[in-house]
Amino acid sequence: MKYKKFINIIISFITFIIFSTFFLFGTNNIICEENYNLIDGKCLLNNNLIQENKKNKTEVPKQLFDITFEIDESTISDIKELSGIITFVSFGSEITPVNYVFTLYNESQNEIYSYSGYIEVQTENVIITSFDEFNNLNLKPGKYSIVYTSTYNVDVQDKFIQTFSILKPKIFPNWSLYVIGIIILLLIITFKIINKNKKKKWKFIKF
Repeated sequence: MKYKKFINIIISFITFIIFSTFFLFGTNNIICEENYNLIDGKCLLNNNLIQENKKNKTEVPKQLFDITFEIDESTISDIKELSGIITFVSFGSEITPVNYVFTLYNESQNEIYSYSGYIEVQTENVIITSFDEFNNLNLKPGKYSIVYTSTYNVDVQDKFIQTFSILKPKIFPNWSLYVIGIIILLLIITFKIINKNKKKKWKFIKF
């Protein structure tokens, strides 16, 4: 009987500890961080905050775009030597139509000539241009600038400026120097041959 009472006391004590622990550290006493609610024993993000985050989330533009423009040489001897490259890269989900304009200015920022173009970009396009529209211009030596302006996604604009110089024409073109050099070399060889023949002739007369 003594052992049974002792066992019952131990069982009652263990039961008391278990229930006390449950009430002290149970789900009702879980402390959640700010913006979280206790639901079914778990800390979950406040539903109102989730809805607010969805409203504030910025949508990715359907026509997200990047453009670069560069000319190949900044020093040329004639406008016909001018060339450049334009790259179009689209990160959006739709085809991007692009209207662009090339405008040529002199050193005083007076407009000389301009022309426009149009392109549709799916992912990536590259235009390599020699600016043929400028070839008939009679440009004097000096500094110039070419401005590339594009419009896409209704009202988004990009603008790039590249400067270049047209040098004065050389008095002697490069090919003429080679010709002059060849002529001088032939004259030297001819002179040596004539001089050599004269020496032989004088030796023959002496005998």
